Amino acid sequence: MQDSTSGQGRETVWEDRGSGGLALLRIYNRLGEATIYLHGAHIASFKARGEAELLFVSPRSVFAPGVPIRGGIPICFPWFGKHPEDSDLPLHGIVRTMEWQLVEQKSEADGSTTVTMGVEDTDKTRSLWPHRFRLTLAVNVGSALTIRLTVTNTDERPFSFDAALHTYYSVGAEVGSSVEGLDGLSAIDRNRGDEPFIQRGAAAVNGAIHRLYRKAGGTVRLNDPAMGRSITMEQTGWSNILIWNPGEGALQNSEILDAWQDFLCVEHVNNGEGGITLDPGQSHTSELSLSVQR
Repeated sequence: MQDSTSGQGRETVWEDRGSGGLALLRIYNRLGEATIYLHGAHIASFKARGEAELLFVSPRSVFAPGVPIRGGIPICFPWFGKHPEDSDLPLHGIVRTMEWQLVEQKSEADGSTTVTMGVEDTDKTRSLWPHRFRLTLAVNVGSALTIRLTVTNTDERPFSFDAALHTYYSVGAEVGSSVEGLDGLSAIDRNRGDEPFIQRGAAAVNGAIHRLYRKAGGTVRLNDPAMGRSITMEQTGWSNILIWNPGEGALQNSEILDAWQDFLCVEHVNNGEGGITLDPGQSHTSELSLSVQR
């Protein structure tokens, strides 16, 4: 636990228990606040000072060891979606239900706070994916939320992997939201049998949506007229963007039901041709910074 006071204001980081008794980090400073479950290094909440909640966590999510949290920012690794060869393996990989360790906490000169968490392979993970690895997630909490994911190959042979930040944004209304910054990109519509298309203008959201945009640029923006705000996402090291919401199909999902209207996923993804290959000892870092404008 840290509780420090400086000329730039009060800052605290402390360990707590969240829903289901899961270990939780609470971060508070003069610029913003966040909560992060060590279960999956799962960011469940972020609010810049004076702003509303950025992230959505389903009120029907299950909080239990071995079960993914529905909402917030799940980390997908080493595959995204279903395993390409064995659909019985866990959806979105193996690290989002692992217990991560708090490695470091740091007060930054600008008044923000950085916490770093880590996780490594185990006998169990190697039975599902036969490689040794180390992941670190550094989360900076200030007036923006900045997330830095580093994957290191600690094995004796190369490996390839997919990864994603499967971010659920809280929106005032899913219908009527839109995502800017994708104009001219090639994409596929997974709700239409992976039909290819070229995005023209902003991507409007009017219910169920499942689109993968390839070679997305450094900045996109989620416009949320119902909340009167925009969320800017600035990234490095991520190749693709996926926009997802199940629409009324969520009524069949006990973890979502009618809450589908309250979120939109805009996910930063390295998959397919955007997947990463690392030689032994190599690392790959990807970063995403989220900020709110009104």
